[in-house]
Amino acid sequence: GRAQKALSILERQVRTMVRLIDDLLDVSRITTGKLRLDLQPVAFRDVLNTALEVSELSLQQAKVTLKLEVPPVLPTLLGDRVRLAQVFTNLLNNAAKFTPVGGTVTLRAEVPPTSPPLWLVVQVQDTGIGISPTLMPHLFELFSQDPHNLERSRGGLGIGLSLVRGFVELHGGTVEVFSGGNNQGSTFTVRLPLPATPSV
Repeated sequence: GRAQKALSILERQVRTMVRLIDDLLDVSRITTGKLRLDLQPVAFRDVLNTALEVSELSLQQAKVTLKLEVPPVLPTLLGDRVRLAQVFTNLLNNAAKFTPVGGTVTLRAEVPPTSPPLWLVVQVQDTGIGISPTLMPHLFELFSQDPHNLERSRGGLGIGLSLVRGFVELHGGTVEVFSGGNNQGSTFTVRLPLPATPSV
């Protein structure tokens, strides 16, 4: 009954706190150069599946539709599986958080056709509240939140995006954001380098 409900709320809050503390520790490890990646050949398909699994609940609770535009064959990266999954979990959760009920979050992945292929480009696009031009340059800084949109967001300390940038850059990649402005949605573009194919 009521005790059970109180307990589950408490558990959820504790989990959130633990996650925030973990995230903060990660950010401080990144900024002090102490975070070591566990680099292994990792199938991006696995990274994606993990991220989708973890963020599924956020997307469902936010009542937004997820669209996947992903080719059948995805490359293998040299990367830290856990950290890469964290990057895309954060981006998907973020998109869910700032997209009104009935909106759409689209995840696209592609390897632009260069010879040899150099990058995997992954986009997370939402139809959400957008980002004001004043906030855009500061979006990946710790604790940045758009004051105008604070009450419309569903909480969060804004640690996620500084983690995203930190992890992506540690992998030799880049992350950019584009938004047409308020209520124009946002698109986050992550570029991750592909391992050089040995020349025959």
